[in-house]
Parts: sequence; structure tokens; C-alpha cells
Amino acid sequence: MAENNNKRLFKYRMLAPLWIAVFIDVLGFTILFPLVGFFSGLFKTDIIVIGFIFSVNAMFGFVFGPILSW
Repeated sequence: MAENNNKRLFKYRMLAPLWIAVFIDVLGFTILFPLVGFFSGLFKTDIIVIGFIFSVNAMFGFVFGPILSW
């Protein structure tokens, strides 16, 4: 039984870098999101451009997330 717990703990310990990367990504996104209104006024951008920027971020995360975590 103890050996099974050690294997499970080791398996989850290997996922720690992935969890740290996800945390940093979400933290950066939540810091950026409230400032979107300020930056859109500062750079005189359209709402379509802001939507495009957020969708490109999601698209690249979807495509390269599995590749980088492999």
C-alpha cells in the first residue's frame, strides 16, 4: 500500500512544473484583463482588435500548450 502511495506522489510531483506554468499564465491574464480598457483608450484601438489579441492568446495556448508540456 505504501509503495502505491509513493508512486502516486511521484506522479503528481512530476506535474509541478506544469501547474506552475499554468498558474503564471492565468496570473498574467488576470492582471492584464482589468487594464484592457485603459490600454484601448491609450492606443485608440477598436474592440475587434482587443478581441483578436485575446483570441490569438487562447489559440496559441491551445496549440502550443501540449507541445511545450510534452
